[in-house]
Amino acid sequence: MRPRELTVSGLTSFTDRVVVDFTDASLFALVGPTGAGKSSIVDALTLALYGRIPRLHANEIAPAISTTASECTVGLTFTVRRQPYRAVRTIRRTKTGASTLEAALERLDDDGRVLTTLAGTADDVTLEVEALLGLSFDEFTRAVVLPQGEFAKVLKAKPGDRQSLLARLLGTGIYDRVKQRAGAHARAASERAQQTAHQIAQLGDVSAERITALAERTAALDTLLERLTVDTEQLAEIRDRYREASAAASAAADRVARLSAIEAPPAEVVALADHLAEADRVLEKAQGAVADADAQLAEAEDGAPDPERLDQLSRTIAAHDRTAELTAAREQAEAALPALRTQIESLAAALAEAEGRVAEATAAQGRVHREHAAVQAVDGLAPGDDCPVCATALTDDAPAFATDAEAGRTAVEQAGRAVTEAVQAVAATRTRLERARTDLADATATRDRAVERHSAHLEALAGQPGKPEAEAELHAARQHTQRLAGLRREARQARDDLQQATRARQRLTEQAGGQSQRLDRMRLAVAELDPPALSGEVVADWERLHGWAAEALPAARRGAEEAAAAVTAVQAEGTELRSRMEQACAAADVPTGGGDPRDRAVQARADANAEVTRLRQVAEMVAGLRTEEEDAREQAAVGGELAKLLRADQFQKWLLDEATRTLVLGASAQLQTLSSGRYELSLDGRGSIQVVDLASAGATRSVRTLSGGETFLASLALALSLAEQIATAATGPVALESRFIDEGFGALDAETLDIATGAIETLGAGERTVGVITHVADMADRMPIRYVVSRTAAGSRVERVEA
Repeated sequence: MRPRELTVSGLTSFTDRVVVDFTDASLFALVGPTGAGKSSIVDALTLALYGRIPRLHANEIAPAISTTASECTVGLTFTVRRQPYRAVRTIRRTKTGASTLEAALERLDDDGRVLTTLAGTADDVTLEVEALLGLSFDEFTRAVVLPQGEFAKVLKAKPGDRQSLLARLLGTGIYDRVKQRAGAHARAASERAQQTAHQIAQLGDVSAERITALAERTAALDTLLERLTVDTEQLAEIRDRYREASAAASAAADRVARLSAIEAPPAEVVALADHLAEADRVLEKAQGAVADADAQLAEAEDGAPDPERLDQLSRTIAAHDRTAELTAAREQAEAALPALRTQIESLAAALAEAEGRVAEATAAQGRVHREHAAVQAVDGLAPGDDCPVCATALTDDAPAFATDAEAGRTAVEQAGRAVTEAVQAVAATRTRLERARTDLADATATRDRAVERHSAHLEALAGQPGKPEAEAELHAARQHTQRLAGLRREARQARDDLQQATRARQRLTEQAGGQSQRLDRMRLAVAELDPPALSGEVVADWERLHGWAAEALPAARRGAEEAAAAVTAVQAEGTELRSRMEQACAAADVPTGGGDPRDRAVQARADANAEVTRLRQVAEMVAGLRTEEEDAREQAAVGGELAKLLRADQFQKWLLDEATRTLVLGASAQLQTLSSGRYELSLDGRGSIQVVDLASAGATRSVRTLSGGETFLASLALALSLAEQIATAATGPVALESRFIDEGFGALDAETLDIATGAIETLGAGERTVGVITHVADMADRMPIRYVVSRTAAGSRVERVEA
C-alpha cells in the first residue's frame, strides 16, 4: 500500500479540512513542533483503512474527534501494486461514544474516476481492506507503522527479557488466551457432564408396565366420553328450555316492577304551574322596561356630538397653548445671529494680521540665512578640510571659527522658530474662524426652522375658533356625553333585569320539561302494555297513567307466578341428568368439581395420553443424556490436555525461540544492507544477540559495544525483519510498499543522526514509500520532501515543501 492523497477534517487538531498530497513522495519527513499533529496524520491513515486508531481501544474513536466538531471525516487515496483505490469514513459523536455515518471503498482508474464500489459499510470496508492489503489491523500497525522504539530493548535485552518483549510485539499472547479458553472449556465440559448425570438421576427409569397401564386407562376414558357426549347434548337442550323459561319469568317480574313504579303525581308537580304564571308576569314587566330605556337612549344618541369634532376642538386648544412657546423660540433664534456675525468679522481681521506676521517672519528668516550662509556651509568641518566655497584648506583658527558658527546657528534657529510660531498662529486663527462660520450656519438654520414652524402654526390656526369658544363648545359636548353614558347604564341594567327574568322562566320551563320527561320514561317503560296516550297536561296525564297501572297490576302478578313455576320444573330435570353424569365420572376415576363433566373427562383423557407421551419422551431423553454425558467427559479430557500443552514454559517458549532465530536471521540480512556490508547479527549459545564485524575478519562482539548510530541500524534491522515476518505470516499476499517510522531522533548525537538518516535514505530507495515523523531539523532537511505540520488557534495545517 502506497498513499497518494489523505484528506482529514474534524480529527484531533485538524478542525478544518486538510489535504495531504503524497504524489511522488517516496521519501519524506513529517515535521513540526510537539502537539502540532504529526502523529495524527498516521492516525488518520489507519482510521480511513481500518476504522481504528492505534493509540485508542478497538471501538473508541470519540476522544479523537475535534472538541469543536460533532463528526470527523477521513479519506485516503492509495495504490496496491499500482492499482489505485479510495477509502472514506465519516464518524459522528454520540451520547455513548461514536458511530460511523458513511463508509466506502472504491476502485479507481488512473485519472481518479470510480470504476466500482467494493464496500459500502464500515465493517465491509475493513474486511475488504484486510483482504486487499493482506494485513489485519494489528499486523498493519506492526509491519507498516514500525514500532521502532521497542527494538533497542530487544537488541540489548537478556534472553528472558527479550522473549517477553517479542511476545508482546509478535502477539503470541494469543496462546495464553487459547490455553485459558481450553482450560475454561474443560471445566465447563466437566460441569456439563456432572449436570447431565444429575438430570438423569432426577428423571429416573421409566418402566414399560407403567406406560401400558396408562394406555388402558386412555381406552376406558374413550368409552366414557361416548356416553357423556349423548348426555351433554340432552343437557344442552334442557339448558335452552331453562334459559327460555328464565327469560319469560324475568320479563313477567319486570312488568310487575314497572307497573308498581308508576306512582301518583308528587306535590312539586302540582305547584309548578303557579310558579310558571308568576314568572310570565315578571318577564313581561322587564320587557317593557327595556323598551322604555332603548327609546330614551335612541333619542339621546341622535344628538350625540361627533367624535372627530371633539378631537378637533382638543387639538385647537392645544395649538393655542403652543403659540407663545413657538413665538419665543423664533425670537431667541433671531437674537443669536448678530453676535456671531460680529465674532466672524473680528476673527477675519485677526487672520489677516496673523498672515502678515507670517510674511514678516519669513522675510526675516531669509535675511538671517543670507547673513550666516558661510558659517552654515562649513558647519561640521574640521581644520584641514576643503572649504565648499573656495576649495582651499581651512585653517586651525578654531576658537574664532567656532564662535561664529555657534552665533550663526543660534540666529537661524531663532528665525525658524519665529516662522513656525507665526504659521501656527495663522492656523489657530483660521480654525477659530471656520468654527465661528459653522456656528453661524447652524444658528441661521435653527432660526429658519423656528420661523417655518411659527408660520406653519399660525397658518394652521387660521379659520379655527378662539380658545374660549373652543373650550365652551368642548364643555357642552362632554356634558351631553356624560348624560348619554348614564342612559346607556340604565339600558344595560334593564337588559340585565330582563335576562335574569328570562333565565328564571327558563329554569321553571326546564323543571316542567324534566317532570314531563319523567312521565314519558314511566309510560315508555310499559309501552308494550298499551298505556293511555299523553295530552301534554302533566298533572292530568300523570293521574290517568297511575290509574291505568293500578288496574293492570293484578293480572301481571299472576303471570309472574306461573313463569317462576315453569323455571323450577326445568331446573329439576337438569339437576337429575347432571347427577347421573357425575356418578359415571366418579366410577371412571375422573376428578370431581365444577365445570362440565364431559370437559373434565376430556381433560382426564388428555392428561393420561400426555403422561404416556411424556414417559416415552423421558425414556428417549435419558438415552440421549447418557450420550451427552459421555461426550462432555471426553471434551473435558481434551481441553485439559490442550491447556497443559500450551503452558508458557513449553509450547510458547519453543515458539519464541524459533521466532527469535528467524528474527535475528532476517535482521542480519537487513543490517548487512543498511551498513553497506560491514555488520551481521548472530545468536550465541546462551541466546544473546551478537554483532559480527565483517570488516574485522568476522569478529563477534556484544551488541552493547555498538555506538549510537550502529545501535540504531541494528534496531532498525530488527524492526524491518519483524515486519517481514508479519507479512509472511499474514493470511494473504502482502506488498510492503510503505513504512512509517515514528522514532525519537532528537536523542541522537550528530554522528549517530547522520548514520540513521543515511540508513533511512537507503530504505527509501526503490519502489517503496518511507515516511519519518521527527522534529529534528538536520534529519528533515536531508529529506527530499517535507510535510510541515503547524498548529494555530483555528487548527492544524500541513504544507508540502520540496527540496
